[in-house]
Amino acid sequence: MKRKLFLRTLVCFLFGVAFAFAMTLYHCVSAKPTRCEKISCGKILFDGEIQMFETLECGEEQEFIENDNDIKVYSKKVSLTKQFKKRVKENIYDVKAEIRQEFTFVYDKVDRAEISPENISSEVTITNWKISPLTAISIDDGICSVSNQYRVYDKNFIGNFQYMCDGYFEIFCDSNGEIGISSDVR
Repeated sequence: MKRKLFLRTLVCFLFGVAFAFAMTLYHCVSAKPTRCEKISCGKILFDGEIQMFETLECGEEQEFIENDNDIKVYSKKVSLTKQFKKRVKENIYDVKAEIRQEFTFVYDKVDRAEISPENISSEVTITNWKISPLTAISIDDGICSVSNQYRVYDKNFIGNFQYMCDGYFEIFCDSNGEIGISSDVR
């Protein structure tokens, strides 16, 4: 009897230790910082006739040496996609316009963050809808931001573009490589 009780206690103890070890290992693995992050959100316009979706994806940090002064710097690529969809049937939407932009920020983890116009690329789909983006870069106190205002137009039956809506987004990068966004969707 004592032997069965001892074996049960030992098995329960070993099971508990194994479970605690597995949970500790799980929390340690899940607590590692993420290297790549993708966030999506959306907004409904005109009483559900138009949906606007925005997806932001941050890439991994890259390390390199600047050729000018042999200083270690870092870069991070950020991709942003905005889609405009129009309702064609109940709960069925077609993509009418899309803009994809990539931004490559450079920073030094001390006091500098920057981006040059060459490190911004844009791709706009060509359909009956038209998106016209306007991009501006500003750098202040170790924070670099890229502001983008846009307008969306729909081609009417005689071929002229009519204004539909406008919006904005602003992507920030500080000298430590932290990325932030402010937009009309968020």
